[in-house]
Amino acid sequence: MKDMGPTYKGRVGVICEDCEVLKFFEPGDLEKTYPAEEGISSIYIMAEKLFGCPRVRNQWYDRCHIHNHFSPAEWARRMGYIDPKDLNAAPTGRMIGELAEWEQMKATCKRCKHSRWLDRWALQRRYGKGLALSDLGARLKCRCGMRGAEIEIGYMSR
Repeated sequence: MKDMGPTYKGRVGVICEDCEVLKFFEPGDLEKTYPAEEGISSIYIMAEKLFGCPRVRNQWYDRCHIHNHFSPAEWARRMGYIDPKDLNAAPTGRMIGELAEWEQMKATCKRCKHSRWLDRWALQRRYGKGLALSDLGARLKCRCGMRGAEIEIGYMSR
């Protein structure tokens, strides 16, 4: 069975969404209690022996849909979702040249809270690819006369 690390509070979760069954095991207990047979993983053996699932041996239709269960945060990480807090926080070591094609920069004045999207290509030509985003914020000047801004990273719309 692939990717069987502790997934939820140090335990391994197994879920069948069709049968609405969720069970947690300590790491390694699943393989010890329900050893895999030839061609069938230990999760399916557990479903057959513990829950009496008749669909385990069916490989083509109406089969057992039991699989590993992950915490919501782990599921989001595995699916590639990014926490909105992480999106808005500009890392201090990130450079203008490291931004992906679909990322935009937004500057917000620290005094008057005026904000606008920045032309990253013009800023890259002016300051170079090696300028850190934290240093860029200190160089920007708002229309109110205040120097310094908070830089946020966002995605361009499709």
